[in-house]
Amino acid sequence: MTMEEIIAMLGELAAQLQVILDAEAPTQAQLDQADELVKQIEKLEGDKKAIEKRIEIKAANEARLASLKTPVPVIPSPTKTETVNTVHATPARKSRVFENNEAAYKAGRFFQAALGNSGEAKQWCESNGVDFKALSSNVEGGAGLFVIPEVETAIVRLVEEYGIIRNYADVTSTTSDRKIKWKRASGNTAYFLSETGTPTSTDAQWQTITLTPKILGALTKYSLILDADASVNLADEITRELAYAMAVKEDQCAFVGDGTSTYGGIVGLTYSFQKLVQDGGGTWTTDADKAKLGSAVVAAGNAFSEVTMQNFIDVKNKIARYPGINPSWFIHDAAAAATMERLMYALGGNAAIDATNGVPQRFLGYPVVYVNAMPSTEANSQVFALFGDLSQSTLFCDRQGIEVATNTQSETNFLTRSAQVLGTERFDFIVHDNGNYNATAANRTRGAVAALISTNA
Repeated sequence: MTMEEIIAMLGELAAQLQVILDAEAPTQAQLDQADELVKQIEKLEGDKKAIEKRIEIKAANEARLASLKTPVPVIPSPTKTETVNTVHATPARKSRVFENNEAAYKAGRFFQAALGNSGEAKQWCESNGVDFKALSSNVEGGAGLFVIPEVETAIVRLVEEYGIIRNYADVTSTTSDRKIKWKRASGNTAYFLSETGTPTSTDAQWQTITLTPKILGALTKYSLILDADASVNLADEITRELAYAMAVKEDQCAFVGDGTSTYGGIVGLTYSFQKLVQDGGGTWTTDADKAKLGSAVVAAGNAFSEVTMQNFIDVKNKIARYPGINPSWFIHDAAAAATMERLMYALGGNAAIDATNGVPQRFLGYPVVYVNAMPSTEANSQVFALFGDLSQSTLFCDRQGIEVATNTQSETNFLTRSAQVLGTERFDFIVHDNGNYNATAANRTRGAVAALISTNA
């Protein structure tokens, strides 16, 4: 359903609802109809917010793409009388990664030069204004090369397409090794005063959030036996593989990172709740301790078949209702099928119909986002579902610039006529608002994201 259709239907339903509300003595049938109209309006408003979110993400991405695009000047070769054409004869298969084959061909020639394919590729780059500097011959250290705008644009776009976290977290960028942001912890307090009374002084409280981008690398190998006609294919393959590897790792760090070196020291969303319990002196495997979290719910059991509808309802009510909050469910599709979909089908009626409406699916009125990095199988004491607005609970810091480095010097590479390509990016991720842990119920606070946790047995 388009945005225009949703707005038109909302107008019609609101008009029907107003007629019933204006009735002096509405019948029970009319009251039932009013309840149904309210449900339909709430569902349509949720769909409208989801579309607005996609439009916002698309606009931000298009702006990013536009800022990265630069004109490619055609510079005559100083050693030849003719000019090397920017646009090469296109291959049979069009690029599936870049905006057009011209950009893909340019990226391919860049990679061929970087791979040491031939002096001809380097000459093409020099003749067509492609910034090409000396690369390190060692993938484990030394200077790399910032990729040309066409490659960085394609990688960023694909990472956002393949991954989840960049589309939902609060994404910020930095050009340094550290990013510091301020978060409002509490505000001023207003008091009633008598005519001669003295106001009580209160100060807003702020806390700092420090992000330190870590280096993430993706290594792959490609053949050196590639002529100019293979440029588009080469650019597609390298760019797609690097982007996919980066997107997968970003999601793993953001959703299940446990602070170890496997995740660059990043503590992800699911583990952040365990850390709250342990930092507060509790034991994660003790269900009574997990129940002391202000923004989490302990499920009815450790098996997906034991999870109840009430568990999900309770989680839905465990987030702080900040102004403008736009929450969603985050769960692996296998876990969703065994819990959410099972419960909806059990209800029958419209709930069962909603479960077959395709992706994106909705549950309890909110969008469901499938996250491959989250748990897909049952286990004791694990966070298998999240609910909240990640743009208000988490920060994703992206240090600008993607680099590549190559290695063609090893004996294996020499014998196989191949080269290794290492693509690197720098990012960090932090959860800053997921509630607290307190033994006293009255002192528990809710965050912008809540967790559903299986029992320990």
